[in-house]
Amino acid sequence: MNTPSVTRPPARTLTEVAAAPTTPLARVTIVGSGYVGLNTGAVLAYLGHPVVMVDRDAERVAALRAGEAVIYEQGLSELLAQTRAQLSFTTQVQEAVAGAQVVIIAVGTPATASGDADTRAVE
Repeated sequence: MNTPSVTRPPARTLTEVAAAPTTPLARVTIVGSGYVGLNTGAVLAYLGHPVVMVDRDAERVAALRAGEAVIYEQGLSELLAQTRAQLSFTTQVQEAVAGAQVVIIAVGTPATASGDADTRAVE
């Protein structure tokens, strides 16, 4: 059986992607500034999108506003410093979502004793 070959574009670095002409930028809100949310927000901001990060922990929001990386991920501190103008942080979900074109929910959904996802943080 002949399988059609797939031609893939050459891999590009993040810098090359950011420098390339793109579609219009989206206003993004990310609910949750943990490992998934904060890294995602920093990368989207690096690509030029204005990003509002929401977290219910006011101390975490204050630390992020002060420029602190509240989690450890290699290169994250530098990326946050580089994208500071594109990132904002708040505890106000309704305000952040109101102006967003894209909303990403990145909150914890740990397994319960039965193995189901605990979705209380989403609700």
